Order: sequence, then structure tokens, then C-alpha cells
Amino acid sequence: MSEESQRWIRGFRDNDDSAVADFWTRYEERLRRLAERNLSDRMKRRVDADDLVQSAFRTFLRRAGQDEFHLRDRQNLLSLLTTITLNKIRQKVRYFAAQKRGSDSDQYFETMADLGGNQPTPDEEAALREIEDLLKGLDEEQQQVVDLKLQNHTNEEIARQLQCSERTVRRMIKRVEQNLEKLIRQDGDDQ
Repeated sequence: MSEESQRWIRGFRDNDDSAVADFWTRYEERLRRLAERNLSDRMKRRVDADDLVQSAFRTFLRRAGQDEFHLRDRQNLLSLLTTITLNKIRQKVRYFAAQKRGSDSDQYFETMADLGGNQPTPDEEAALREIEDLLKGLDEEQQQVVDLKLQNHTNEEIARQLQCSERTVRRMIKRVEQNLEKLIRQDGDDQ
């Protein structure tokens, strides 16, 4: 991991304004473009991409400050922020879809169906295929934990849903991380 990435990760955990500002300056534009690309024209009239990105970043900083994430490197960090941003968009689409009752509601659900934009980029498609392949190597319970984590559920919420302790959830997350690291290493050895 680069020194810069290490400084950012420490800064998120320690509330270091300098590190947070440096990261924000570097990646805010990229996250805003992601949000704009994934908002339909109809949703852009109701939701500002900048507001979504700032909300996603606040959520990330709060949770990183509570040490909820296992941040390893810049790519891991960006994947997490991308997921949080896309989840914020989905939440807004669902919110407005629930607000609208009547003949216009079908159009709002079309907006939700178009959430991924018209076409994913080749990099996004490749990343999605990689993630799907990695998830196939996990057992059903581990896949469920990953799915809930990607939906921004806390360990406590996951424990309630799976009817187990938070400690069990933390152990499952650790096992998932170890399995993914092993699968990634195997994939790297195969190439």
C-alpha cells in the first residue's frame, strides 16, 4: 500500500482534516461523475449529485472513524466509496418512488431500473465479473453477509437478521476477507 493511501486511511480513523481534505480533493470529482452517470434526467431534477456524493462521504467518514471498515489499499477504498455512493442513489430513487403514487409511479420505477446508467464501462463490467467470480467461492451464509454489508447494514443489524451475535458476524466477515484474499492470490498465481 502506498504511503499516501496509508496516510488517508489513518486520517479517516483519526479525523485528520488534512488527510481527509487531500483525499476529497483527489476523488470528489470522480465520485460526482459516477453519481451523475447513474442518475436519470428525471432524478437529476430532484437530487443533486454533489449532495449525494457529500452524503456518501460523510457516511464513509463516520463509519471509518468507528473502524467499521477493513481498508487495505486505494482500490479497496475507492470500491467502498463507489458502493456507498450507488447505495445513496438507490435510497433516493426508492424514496421518490414511494412518494409518487398514481400514474407517474411507473416512470419512477423505470428510473430505478436505469440506475446503472445506459451501459457499464468495460472496466465496470470486468470488475463486476471478478466480484461475481469471487463471491461464487463463498458459502451461502458468507454471501449473505457480504450482500448485507454492501447494503450498508451495520454488524449489529446483520446479527439481528441472521439471529446470531455481533462477534459471530465479525468472525464471518474476517473469514470472508481471508477467503477473498486466498482466491485473489490463487487467481494471481494462475496468470
